[in-house]
Amino acid sequence: MKNSLQKDLEKYLIDKQKSHYRYVYSIVRQEADALDIVQDSILKALKKYHQLKNVDTLNAWFYRILTTSTYDFLRKNNRSGILVPDLEDMNLDPTLDKYQDIDLETAIASLTVKEQTALRFRYYEDMKFEELALVLNENISTVKTRIYTTLKKLRTMLKQDFKEGEQ
Repeated sequence: MKNSLQKDLEKYLIDKQKSHYRYVYSIVRQEADALDIVQDSILKALKKYHQLKNVDTLNAWFYRILTTSTYDFLRKNNRSGILVPDLEDMNLDPTLDKYQDIDLETAIASLTVKEQTALRFRYYEDMKFEELALVLNENISTVKTRIYTTLKKLRTMLKQDFKEGEQ
């Protein structure tokens, strides 16, 4: 018979599977690689769920496994992280402005993997700083500094691109 912690983990993994895939895919930009990383992370979590002390930290605990697996994959395959997506593959609605977020995506792609990860967790996954610190295994003030420094860096890059576009 399954214990409640294992049931909670299984429910969580099923409920959040799309978010997990989306997060990994946003970094590796390859469907097969993202699916492999998520599957590997799920296997690790199911083997080590007994190490989880508190169900309230389940989200941070699993995202830490997911992030570690993703970084390991990138290191093993000598890849640096997010690539700018090919616009043809994005299947955009032709009535939308095709160029509205390209500058932002290009700027984000030029950040380090750690900077990208922090931003994606904070703004795409809507994590609080405390949870983000747990996932990244860093002090909360380090995480806040990274987020604010990265945002400042992005603003500077986007302003520079805007000025160059005016000329």
